Amino acid sequence: MIKALLLKEAGYNEALLGFGLAMKPRSAEISDWWTREKENKVARTFEANAGRGNGHDKGLRMIQTWWHLDMPRFLSQEFATYKVGTTSSSASTMHRGVYEPVTIDCFDTTGFDSSDTLAMDFIIERMNFAIEDKDLVKFKKLLPESYMLEQIWNANYAVLNAIIAQRHNHRLEGWQELIVAFRTQVAHPELLIGPKVYD
Repeated sequence: MIKALLLKEAGYNEALLGFGLAMKPRSAEISDWWTREKENKVARTFEANAGRGNGHDKGLRMIQTWWHLDMPRFLSQEFATYKVGTTSSSASTMHRGVYEPVTIDCFDTTGFDSSDTLAMDFIIERMNFAIEDKDLVKFKKLLPESYMLEQIWNANYAVLNAIIAQRHNHRLEGWQELIVAFRTQVAHPELLIGPKVYD
């Protein structure tokens, strides 16, 4: 039920150039000095340093990605761990909770049985009463963690690496699905560390 779509990626060439500047003589013009041969050599060294930490992979912070994510709140809240180098704008429950009735389709119901669905129907009914009464506080208090939160999320490759390294075996469902999306959609998956198998 999770959706993760890469919208845009930028900064790879600039990150390589910055990484290679240590080899550039001050008197050389970048346009003359930065040849395809140098770029390829720097790219190999850049990849070898990906994930090393201690500043060796600082160029990863220059490669930015923008994602359209739609995932349960319980997973979205886990993203708070990765606040440095990220920004998020979401379809706020403050607004959707006032203007749009809630249905079962607004939630991740994976693994629910009929009793769970019945309980959710009751909660949804109470949430919709709160919407009708324009009682935002009650609506938010009733909001389950399975509510799907849609957002645009910006993160650099260093953050993606941290997520992969820290969450690849996480017990909370959804992380593996997101890691697969990151690895399969970015332009330079060779820079993403951690377990390389994601079948």
